[in-house]
Amino acid sequence: SFGDKNGTNPTESEQTVTVGNYKVTVKLAENTPASEVVFSTNLEGNAVKIKAVSVGGYGLECIKDNEVLAPDVANGFHTFTVSDISNDMVVTIGYITVSFDLNITDNFKAKPEDIRIGYNSTVPPTYASAEKHSFRGWYTDKECTEAWNDSTGVTRSMTLYAKWAEDPTENKINDHEYVKLGGYYWATENVYKADDVDVKNDGDENYGSYYIQNESQKAATSWGGTWTLPSAAQWQALIDYCDWTWKTDYVYNDKKMIGYLVKGRDDTYESGNSVFLPAAGYCRGGDVYDQGNLGYFWSDYGRYLYFDNGSRGMYGSYPSDGLSVRPVSE
Repeated sequence: SFGDKNGTNPTESEQTVTVGNYKVTVKLAENTPASEVVFSTNLEGNAVKIKAVSVGGYGLECIKDNEVLAPDVANGFHTFTVSDISNDMVVTIGYITVSFDLNITDNFKAKPEDIRIGYNSTVPPTYASAEKHSFRGWYTDKECTEAWNDSTGVTRSMTLYAKWAEDPTENKINDHEYVKLGGYYWATENVYKADDVDVKNDGDENYGSYYIQNESQKAATSWGGTWTLPSAAQWQALIDYCDWTWKTDYVYNDKKMIGYLVKGRDDTYESGNSVFLPAAGYCRGGDVYDQGNLGYFWSDYGRYLYFDNGSRGMYGSYPSDGLSVRPVSE
């Protein structure tokens, strides 16, 4: 620890100060070793100031009588003020920790580990998986009525609860086959000749048709049921949590195609399940270019997935070009 320490035989993990007739004991939580967190406890008038820093740069919280004290954070240091002292009390310093509750009693494959997180940092993308159920995201309450906002900074320890939906009883939704990846149902083929949708180029039944941005959602939902256009976040999750293997001889409908076989990397993302994305190229002026070399797939808000043999990512829109549509369902 650093700074002044008061009281009898103070240690690195516990310090005591006297305020009037009362003692305030400051100590580290059980999950917070003294080798990883240093702190000082000092009197300022009738208040106690606690200054703490995590060697690993994690966020810290201070709890007084079940009340989480708001810190003043600057340059990695957390400063807590304990005032209105009218009894002996114990104040505990610990890591800000995010825990994950699967909220299900059976069929689960993998439970995400608890994570330490920086003060006011966002929770990294975290997935769960269960047999015969599809993951529907994290919620702040066990009843799953309040969805967790991924852009919200965490300022205190919390538990997130998983929401689930039962899988369809067959491997088809509205007569179209799917593969489950990351809790979502990805179609096994691109949209081909969607009814009542303005197509840029018919393409073929293996590589699919080509649609401009304004027709892409309509093409995806033309399959009916719960099929829709993937979000940019859903595509990004495939990039981040799946293994992509370039194939030059993938067989579909008895025809060899070129593209990526996208396979779930571990049990939290349906390990072993895979979906094939053909390098269908793009359509411009009615003609198709780079089929067998490049892949372009629409997402929501005009963004699209692009890939070639060696790279992949999300980019801005080409609204006048015809790109592929691969539906997904929740």
